[in-house]
Amino acid sequence: MTGKENGLKKDRETALCSEKISREELLVKASELVRILHHRTTTRRFKAGQHDRPRLAYARVAVAAVTAYAGILKDAELVELEKRIERLEQIEERK
Repeated sequence: MTGKENGLKKDRETALCSEKISREELLVKASELVRILHHRTTTRRFKAGQHDRPRLAYARVAVAAVTAYAGILKDAELVELEKRIERLEQIEERK
């Protein structure tokens, strides 16, 4: 990979990382994961496949990431709400 290609790849990765996932998107991703796991474990005949172990490991990581991200979103929303309340209180005090 050339230096230019490497730079473009990093730019794309940075752009993807800088886009915030909304609560709704996070719920959709978590729902997809739950559906996949539910379908896989509730089929008529369950036979462990050679890819089940890595798939479950990725699922665990995905659940941990979704949980962490949801906490971060919640904290960010609380900070924003606190700022809005402060502004409203300042406006109310001026009256």
